[in-house]
Amino acid sequence: MMRHTVIVKNVEDTPDLRAYFGAKLAKLDRLTPTFSDELVSLQATLELHLKRGHYSTSLSIHFPHQTLHASEQARDVKGSIRAAFAELIRQVDRYKRKLRGEHRWPMGKSAANP
Repeated sequence: MMRHTVIVKNVEDTPDLRAYFGAKLAKLDRLTPTFSDELVSLQATLELHLKRGHYSTSLSIHFPHQTLHASEQARDVKGSIRAAFAELIRQVDRYKRKLRGEHRWPMGKSAANP
């Protein structure tokens, strides 16, 4: 499993919340099997903005030559975690497609037969 740091501000750190975050982290970890666990790290910040009354989740994943970042806000903590991980997973998929060079692949039969 990749190295990760979680910073919690104004949010009660419950076992249920840790389990939910761990499940999302495991899904992200399954998407990065080709990268060494020592080279990839995740930093997460969960915060409750007291005046605004909403939760903010900020995620940064550090690859050897790239850093991806996602930040989302929602009325509930799990909603903000879910949205931030969804955005980060989308970015990781895009980064992996770029590394594979998929942008240079022909797009189906119409591109192969002009």
